[in-house]
Amino acid sequence: MSEIESLEFVLDVEDGWPPVGIECLPMQRDFPGYRLLVAPLFVKGLSVHDVIEVTLEDGHRVFGWKHLSRSKNTTVWLLLLKSTAIDELKRVLEEARLLGCDCSHLEALGFCSINVPAAVPIADVDALLETLDPEAVAVAFPSMRHPEPDDAPSG
Repeated sequence: MSEIESLEFVLDVEDGWPPVGIECLPMQRDFPGYRLLVAPLFVKGLSVHDVIEVTLEDGHRVFGWKHLSRSKNTTVWLLLLKSTAIDELKRVLEEARLLGCDCSHLEALGFCSINVPAAVPIADVDALLETLDPEAVAVAFPSMRHPEPDDAPSG
């Protein structure tokens, strides 16, 4: 197995968004690129197991990247808008794990990311997300790889 490295993705912050300037992500060296191991909280367009080519400075700071191959996993972001919904958010994350998803939660800032593997039906995840109050928890799909229900192959 190749070495796992923590790469720092430099983010463009505009009007305070995102709330951090760098996101550290564990990557596995997969020559000639790097394979993402967890769903990002702030880097758009990436999903778990994507392989990317990076432009590095200082040996670990990423200032640019491009895909070498895309996985079939989808990344979902959740943002807690009202602290009163924290229990609902935690419930959704636990239920997503039961479906087979991996979740990351930056509780101090109210950010979560969900890795939806290709084998997990996106309709199941959508049904789970629809239980959230949209005024209390915002949902985004920064890297949608599952086919939309209308695009799903008919059987």
